[in-house]
Amino acid sequence: MIRLLGVAIIIALILNTLALAGLIGWLGFSGRLDRDRVDQVVSLFEMTIEDQAAAEAAQLAEAEEILKKTQEAARLEAASRGPHSFAQRLNEEGVASEVAVARLERLNREKADLHRLLQLDKQMIEQQRSALKKEREAFAEDIKQQAASSKDEDFQRTVQMLTKLKPKQSKEIFLRMLDAGELDQAVDYLNAMPTRVSGKILSEFKTAPEISQMKVLLDRMATRGSGPVSVNDQLAEVKS
Repeated sequence: MIRLLGVAIIIALILNTLALAGLIGWLGFSGRLDRDRVDQVVSLFEMTIEDQAAAEAAQLAEAEEILKKTQEAARLEAASRGPHSFAQRLNEEGVASEVAVARLERLNREKADLHRLLQLDKQMIEQQRSALKKEREAFAEDIKQQAASSKDEDFQRTVQMLTKLKPKQSKEIFLRMLDAGELDQAVDYLNAMPTRVSGKILSEFKTAPEISQMKVLLDRMATRGSGPVSVNDQLAEVKS
């Protein structure tokens, strides 16, 4: 049993060796492996990780030292040439001045553009405000006209209703209006009626309290002016 196991191990080693040799042959034949690459691989594993890190640090320090020496040499060379000439300084100052002027001009242009935009926004707001004001005024005027028209229509309907009623019925409505303190409204209705109709209504004021109220009506009509119907005409209709 042990002998068979040893034979199997030897066979496995031979097969692995053959496979490795075949892989190396294929890498060389395909151009992926040559002597230089083999040397690189061998040298990679010759030093430890610590040794490689130390070598890289030494290379970095050497590069920094070379950079310092180069910078120092450039400084010494610039110093050996002496200070800039007066013409060079003037040229540098002129360039700096041109840059400053260009920057100032750009800032002024941006400021002017911003001011122009603000003015346009202000004008637009004023136009919108004016348009809104006109719309509000027009709306208020429409409401006013509608109210006046409605009031006039209501007034005319009331006059027609009082004219068509019997004089005694109209008198009762006028009495309620007087009790409610609507003296001017009652006078307006009487003035808007034909003289014959208003006279018949006033003739229905027969009791002492009613006659007193009729006198109040006539006095107010006289105070406000004769209007469409004079007080004398009204009294003539009452007497008739």
